[in-house]
Amino acid sequence: MADLSLDHFDLEDTRVTRRYFDKFARITDYLTRVAAVMEVEKRLSRADISAMAGYLAGLNLTFRALSHKYHFSGRFAHAGKLTFDRVESGFPVYQELLELANDALQAQSHLDGSQSVEGLKDEMVKTILRDQAVPTKLQYTLSQRLYYEELAKGGQFLARNDPRAVWQGNDGDRRQFLIHWAIYDSQVNLPTIYLLDVEDSGRTGLPKDDRRWPEAQAHLMAQSLAGLKLVQPCLHTPVRPIARGARGGPRTGGRGLGACLDRRGSGHRAGGAGQVRLVRHRRAAGLRA
Repeated sequence: MADLSLDHFDLEDTRVTRRYFDKFARITDYLTRVAAVMEVEKRLSRADISAMAGYLAGLNLTFRALSHKYHFSGRFAHAGKLTFDRVESGFPVYQELLELANDALQAQSHLDGSQSVEGLKDEMVKTILRDQAVPTKLQYTLSQRLYYEELAKGGQFLARNDPRAVWQGNDGDRRQFLIHWAIYDSQVNLPTIYLLDVEDSGRTGLPKDDRRWPEAQAHLMAQSLAGLKLVQPCLHTPVRPIARGARGGPRTGGRGLGACLDRRGSGHRAGGAGQVRLVRHRRAAGLRA
């Protein structure tokens, strides 16, 4: 097996690190505009765009938090270094998002144990005036305070973002849902957004069904995290029990949900920085920046 760490690169220079985050702030803004164009071109629906916009906003919040965390890389010994994938995607490596999620769980305890932003700024002014010195340690502490404040607000794009179902209307006796979820692909370090149309004929709507919905969520996430498996065309194959409703639902465009998701898709590897992979309607497309 190839050593993927050879594709990784540490940003050790302060200016290079800040330029990296500035670039991705522009990229995420650009991706939002690309998504809007896709709606105008009828390639995606308004519901699709609404779901995607949430993930793109979360991605922007993730980069904002990481920019605070590594704001003093190269200038302070304990500031750490951002590791990114220099070959496949240009995005931070998967481990960075795992650490961010772990830090988010402890954010409040870090905030409770540190001075406020105003207090740190006052200390910095005193150090400058009294000691005639650059308050590097206080600046680093302030950057970490801002990092944990961002995490405490929540809303970041994480390594896994569990499925949500949005009701789209009814077609006869079948409820129509848009199910969306997202992961951070650990193989190519690439955000991957999934959008899935589902028709449900169960007695209880799928998101409110305590028997089917948790199992369907687990099934979808397991398929996604095990490696990209696109929703492939599969003509009228039986629906697996995991997704079976009272009358055979949920289905995707008349095809069995479980059977379709069990098919391996070929997928495509990222070709450059600033891509977000989108999986939609049994097709995969990259939004390129």
